[in-house]
Amino acid sequence: LSLSDFLSALLCLPFSFVLLFSRGGVWLFGDRFCFANGFFNSCFGIVSTLTMTLISLDRYYAIVRQPREKMGRARAAQLLAGAWLAALGFSFPWYLLAKEQWVVHKRGYYHCMYVFHSAGSRLGATYSISLIVLCYLLPFGLMCFCHYNICKAVRLSEIRVRPVTTYAHLLRFYSEMRTATTVLIMIVFIICCWGP
Repeated sequence: LSLSDFLSALLCLPFSFVLLFSRGGVWLFGDRFCFANGFFNSCFGIVSTLTMTLISLDRYYAIVRQPREKMGRARAAQLLAGAWLAALGFSFPWYLLAKEQWVVHKRGYYHCMYVFHSAGSRLGATYSISLIVLCYLLPFGLMCFCHYNICKAVRLSEIRVRPVTTYAHLLRFYSEMRTATTVLIMIVFIICCWGP
């Protein structure tokens, strides 16, 4: 998550910031870099969302399911690699293979994104809907599901009276809860930033 945010800050934000102050929202860095910037924006946004989903699922299993052993580094690395590969796959400009007309930057828009030629682009509509559903709506739905169940588990744990012998279990549970709360705050901020 830190890597994707760092790369986004390095490869996307400075150019978008310059674009804010250009006259009429004109991209000053050429079509090729605009094309790359659109790819980076899309890729790092998807990586952030998928990584937050993985973190939410990890907290869900740690708090609600309470497995006997934590996820190992190898499994975590595989899941993160899968998130990066999915992001690269969804960010790739597949319409280039279909040789459809495309526009790199629309004047007055303050970022470079892939823009399909409007009329009759079946690939453009399919790509856009798939991207929104699989990379944003479904992950955010999963995050909401996880955190709803985490909150429910916390409420139930506060109602129950636990014997003194489970003090270590309580410490672990509240440690997991602090992490889940931090993740929830991050999710709220990501929804506010990426939702529009």
